[in-house]
Amino acid sequence: MRRRTVLLWAAGILVAVWSLLPVYYAFVGSFAAEGAFPTQLGLPSEWTWFNWRDVFFGGGMGILSGQESDPIWPYMQNSLVVAACVSVLTVGIVLPAAYTFSRYRSRSSRVVMISLLFFRMIPIIALAIPVYFLMRTLGLLGSWQSLVFAQLIYTVPLAAWLMKGYFDMLPIEIEESALIDGASRLTILRRIVIPLSRPGLAVAVMFSFLISYIEYLFASSLPSTTHSTMPVRMALFINEHMTLWRPLAATALISAVPMIILFLALQRHLVRGLTFGAVKQ
Repeated sequence: MRRRTVLLWAAGILVAVWSLLPVYYAFVGSFAAEGAFPTQLGLPSEWTWFNWRDVFFGGGMGILSGQESDPIWPYMQNSLVVAACVSVLTVGIVLPAAYTFSRYRSRSSRVVMISLLFFRMIPIIALAIPVYFLMRTLGLLGSWQSLVFAQLIYTVPLAAWLMKGYFDMLPIEIEESALIDGASRLTILRRIVIPLSRPGLAVAVMFSFLISYIEYLFASSLPSTTHSTMPVRMALFINEHMTLWRPLAATALISAVPMIILFLALQRHLVRGLTFGAVKQ
């Protein structure tokens, strides 16, 4: 038993070190001066705050790429607004739909669920042109709302399957008792099912936020420049002549902060939500 514990600890430490190596390299590289970016795991030969100043306040490093560098904050704000709207709309759409599919099972509901899975499996590049023309027809092209609606195509099917699986695990006897007492289905959903489904909701919110926060293809083609998100901002550090690794590393570290905060806020529910149903009671 002791040997097994040592092996588990050793494997855990190895995985942690392997996972944190890119973070360490990005952190060290973000403080490297021009020409001092480390090519190995060592420290840079010269340290500077210039890269972080360029990311926070703009200018500076962007001149090297032939274009003015903008501060990161408008892009961060756009990303957070889009990701938050996508998460809220996804949960609002999925909750009644997944509950219906879980409690009223039929051949048609199974077809709908399989169709949602089919749409989730379509490569995003295959939908880029149809979504572009759809948003232009609706008059939303160039707005951040177009990005929100486009990303719902991928977040809703995933969240629907997650929440349906979670609803299937909830004991139906509680709902039957509430029905006997005269409660409606809407009341049961609002007062019983949703409180019991907080871990599943946390997982759905986390995945929806993450998918919309890091999405690039729709973000680079649908909204205008003033509504660009963080992935589009990071892509500006790369062109046909050079890659500005140092400010790119600093931007990547900053962009990870909202996801870390969200994970810490939902941590208590995420562990249970991801493992619910894995072990039979």
